[in-house]
Amino acid sequence: MEVMWKIEQIVFVVQRNVFVMEMNVFLVIVVERLVVMEVVVVVEEGDGDEG
Repeated sequence: MEVMWKIEQIVFVVQRNVFVMEMNVFLVIVVERLVVMEVVVVVEEGDGDEG
C-alpha cells in the first residue's frame, strides 16, 4: 500500500508541474501577443517617414 501511495503522490506532483508549465507557456504567448500589438500600434502611430 505504501508504494501505491507514493506513486499516486508522484503522479499528482507531475500533473501539477505539467499544469504549471502549460500556464506559463500560455502566459508567455499572451504577453508576446500584447507586445506585438503594442509594437504595431507604435509603428502605426509613427510619422511614417521610415517606410
